[in-house]
Amino acid sequence: MKTYEITAQDRLFFRDGRPFEAGVDHGAISRPYLPGSVLYGALRSQLVLGTAAVGQEAAWINGSQNETPEKILAGSSDMLGTLRIIGPWVKRSKEDLFPQPADLWVVEDQGIYHAYPFEKRVHWPGAKGTLDSLGLEPLFSSSDSKGKESRVYLTENQMHHYLLGEKIEPFKYESLYDFEEVEGIGLDRNCNSKTVIEGALFGVRFLRPRVGVSWRFQANLSGLEKGLSQQRLLRLGGEGRVVELSIIDTSLPFEGIKKELANRLGSRFKWVLLTPAFFGNEELNRPAWMPSWLRFDDEDKHWIGQIPDISVKVRLVSAAIPRVEWVSGWDMAKRCPKPSLPLTPAGSVFNFEILEGEMVQTLETLHFKCLSDHFVEAGYGLGIIGGIKDV
Repeated sequence: MKTYEITAQDRLFFRDGRPFEAGVDHGAISRPYLPGSVLYGALRSQLVLGTAAVGQEAAWINGSQNETPEKILAGSSDMLGTLRIIGPWVKRSKEDLFPQPADLWVVEDQGIYHAYPFEKRVHWPGAKGTLDSLGLEPLFSSSDSKGKESRVYLTENQMHHYLLGEKIEPFKYESLYDFEEVEGIGLDRNCNSKTVIEGALFGVRFLRPRVGVSWRFQANLSGLEKGLSQQRLLRLGGEGRVVELSIIDTSLPFEGIKKELANRLGSRFKWVLLTPAFFGNEELNRPAWMPSWLRFDDEDKHWIGQIPDISVKVRLVSAAIPRVEWVSGWDMAKRCPKPSLPLTPAGSVFNFEILEGEMVQTLETLHFKCLSDHFVEAGYGLGIIGGIKDV
């Protein structure tokens, strides 16, 4: 796989899971990040249609398109091809940035940001209830700071300190994006009378990355980059806004820390999501954010399971999960919105204890690798491994 970078040439819009129609009581609000499914869909569409002749779209939809390297990667309208991506993650200037883990409490005080790790408290009478029924230990902030709570992105160096259980020094931070509000009146055309139909008021909140902010990802596009477009341009998200695609010669994030983690970690570790994951839980008696390969053990009173594809059995000790997100999209073949699905958000933290197996296997399987019940081909479930302190 090669590493690619995309840089916005315009404001962008990434649909969330909320319904949006002109005239309803809320506008459309872009997600504050690039979902992997949006990037994946844009790459598939461009591979099939970017340099195709007139009528190629219909051939792709009905499955009659000729077999080409692009077709093998992109697949058909009802079957995915071999295209795989890892990411995306944010880059600002020369630094890779990653979402704040949910077991870090970050507060801003007079322009300086402070990060405090959560910790377990052994004696706390309010720890019963939901957490007790899930067999999870409660986590609390290790600080009583009165600053303003914030959600930020951390540099790779800051994440290294976090993963090794080391202190993150106070830092300054600037937002990655600006939001642009657009309001207007929708218009449509009556095909029978050939007249214009006045629509309703609508509002859209676009995302505009600041100067120096872009996204990086890995993909198996080697040798097919020209098929994306001669100018290396890609249409991305709502309204097909233009971004520039370029190849980057760089090492993967978090590669340098693997050896140190292997030497330090014992039987307990944390798994931190850098991109959202979809675990496809349909059972009513389990949280939507819970990995489907975990099952509640009535005897042990914990969630226990085997990590997919390896012989490592783990127990979920505790977790820090932001609010579950909902994602939707546009079905190009059916010309309609896709169903909304619940996602375990980026920044979610799962603290595990190994019951059977080796840490080396766990690192090779989970560290900067994707693990998700669905959409793993679109970079969902990208996570990293870290150490646990008192949880």
